[in-house]
Amino acid sequence: MVAIKKFIKILKDTISSIKDTPNKLLIFEFIFKIMTTLCLVPIMAFLFDFVMKITGYNYITSRNVLQCLQNPKILLILLLILVIFSYALLMEISTLTLFYGHKFENNKVFVRRLFLLSLRQLKKIFKPKNIGLVFYVACLIPIFNFVNVMNYLFSHMEISSYVYRQLLKNPIIMILVLALLCGLVYFVMRYLFVFCFFFLDRKSLSQSYKKSVELSKGREFKIIGCILCANVLYFIFYFLIYAGILAIVTVGAKLFGNQRLALAIFLSVFNISNTTVLWIIASLEMVTNICMIVHMYLRFTKKKKRSYTFVERKDATKRFVVNTKRMMIIIGTIVLVVQVVAMYMVICDGYDLLQVQQTKVTSHRGSSVSAPENSLSSIHAAVEDMADYAEIDVQETKDGIIVLFHDSNTKRITGKKWKIYKKNYEDLLTLDIGKWFSEEFEGERIPTLDEVMKVAKGKIKLNIELKPSGTQKDFEKKVVEVIEENGFEDDCIISSFSYSSLTKIKKMNHNIKTGYILSAVYGNYYDLEYADFFSLEQSFVNEKVVVEIHKRGKEVHVWTVNDKKRMEELAQIGVDSIITDDPVKARNVIYSRKFPIYSRNLLNLIFDY
Repeated sequence: MVAIKKFIKILKDTISSIKDTPNKLLIFEFIFKIMTTLCLVPIMAFLFDFVMKITGYNYITSRNVLQCLQNPKILLILLLILVIFSYALLMEISTLTLFYGHKFENNKVFVRRLFLLSLRQLKKIFKPKNIGLVFYVACLIPIFNFVNVMNYLFSHMEISSYVYRQLLKNPIIMILVLALLCGLVYFVMRYLFVFCFFFLDRKSLSQSYKKSVELSKGREFKIIGCILCANVLYFIFYFLIYAGILAIVTVGAKLFGNQRLALAIFLSVFNISNTTVLWIIASLEMVTNICMIVHMYLRFTKKKKRSYTFVERKDATKRFVVNTKRMMIIIGTIVLVVQVVAMYMVICDGYDLLQVQQTKVTSHRGSSVSAPENSLSSIHAAVEDMADYAEIDVQETKDGIIVLFHDSNTKRITGKKWKIYKKNYEDLLTLDIGKWFSEEFEGERIPTLDEVMKVAKGKIKLNIELKPSGTQKDFEKKVVEVIEENGFEDDCIISSFSYSSLTKIKKMNHNIKTGYILSAVYGNYYDLEYADFFSLEQSFVNEKVVVEIHKRGKEVHVWTVNDKKRMEELAQIGVDSIITDDPVKARNVIYSRKFPIYSRNLLNLIFDY
C-alpha cells in the first residue's frame, strides 16, 4: 500500500510539473522534434545513397532487408545513423534534464539561459570518453518513443505477424528474444538516472553509472511502473484521438455524396494529421519521461532543484543577450539551410520522412471512367480523383500539332475513320469526342498537348505515351519543345512502345524521365540505357521482376490494373506506380495499407466500399 501511495505521489508531482512547464519550452520541444527529424532526412538519405552505390544495392525493401543486413558496409552505415540519431536525442534529453533540475528566477529570459546552459553540455556530450552515453541513449529510443513504436507495429500488422510466426517456429529463439527484451528493460531502468548525475551533479560518466545503479537498487519495479504507466497513458490518449477522428469521419461520410472519393480524401488528410498528432504526442511523451525521471531522482536522493543564478549586471546582461542571440542566429541559420534541403527532399524526392516510398497512382487516359478518354474533362476528373499522374496518348497531325488521341484512327470514338497523321488540326476540331461517352460531354474536342499542360500545371503530373505514326521525322522533337515551353520537364514522364523514340527524347533532353512499355516480357531488358522505368502489363509482374528492375535503380509501372486484390499485391511487392481506370479505388487500397486491419474493415463499413 505504501509503495502504491509513493507511486501515485510521483505521478501527481510529474503531472503538476508538466502543468507548470512554460509554453515556450513545449513549443521548443515540438519544434526540436520537427527540426531534428527533418535534419536527419538528408543525412540519412545521403548515407543510404552512398552505401547503396558501394554495395551495388539500389533499393532496400522489406523483401531484401535480411539480405542487406548481412552486408558489413550497410551495417556500418546503419550504426552510424543510429549514433547520429542518438546524439540528437541526447541533446534533447540534456536540455530537458537541465530545465527540470533547475530553478529559474526570471521566467522571461529562462529560454536564453537554458539555451546557454545546454550549450555548455555539448562539450561533455561530444567528448570521446562519453561515447558510452550515446549507445545507452540508443537503447532508450523504443521506450522514449513508445507511442510511435506501437503505432508502427499496429499499422504494419503484416510485418509484426510475419515476425511472430517466425518466432513461433523456433521456441528457443522466442525465449531468447523475450529474455533479451526483459534484460534490455532491466538494464535501461538500472541506469535511468545517469542523466541526472551526469548533467545536474556534473559527475563523470563512470561515476554517474555507478550512482544510478545504487539509486535504482530495490526500486526497479517502481521505476518501470512509473515509466510504463506514463507511456501507456499517452498511447491510450492517442487511441482516443484515433477513435475520435473515425467517429467524426463516420458522421461526415454520411453527408458526403461520393463515398469512394470521401474515403480517398480522408485517407490523404489522415496521413498528414496523424503524423502531426504523433509529433505532438512524441514531444509530450519525451517531456513527461524526463520530468518523471528528474522527479524520481530528486525524491530518491532527497535533493532540491538547483538554483540557476545569473549576475544581473547591466553590461553582463547586455553581453549575455547579445552573445546568446548571435549564437542562436548562427545555429538557426545552419538549421534553416538543412531544413530547406530536407523539405525539398521530402516534397520533390518522395522520401515521406524515410518511410517506405508510396506507390503512385496513374489515371489511365486521363480519368476514362469519369469522362471521355484523352479529353480536357478527363484531366480535370483525374485531378478531382486525386491521381498522382494522368496517363495520356499523343500523336502528331499532318500540320505538325501534337494532340491527344489513343487509336491510330478516329472511328471508335467519333464514327469517322480518319487517320490522325493525315488530317490537319482544324479538320480534327470538327470531330466530337464526348458524345459517345455521354450526352453530358457532347461537344468535347480533341485537345492539344499544350492545352493539357496548361490545365495540368501545378495540379497533376503527366505520363505522356508517344504514338509515333512513322511518317513524321520530328515527332519526338516537337513533343520535347511543348514540354520545354511549358516548363514541364519535372512534371512529366514519357513512355512508349518505341525504344527508338525514347532514345531520341533522352538525347534531346536527358532530364526528362523515359519509360519503355512492354506488353510481353522475356529476356534481359533491365539494362536498357534510355529507359528510366519500365511500364509492364500486369500479368507479367511479380516480385522477382520488381527486384531485378529495382536493382538497376529503375522504376516499375504496371498497367492496366482495376482489380482491388491485384492492386494490394502490387503495392505489397513495391511497384512504383499503378496505372488504372479507377484512381480512387487504387488510392484507397494503397493508403489503407497504413491502417490496422480492424480499422480498414471499419472504414469499409463507414464508406460502404
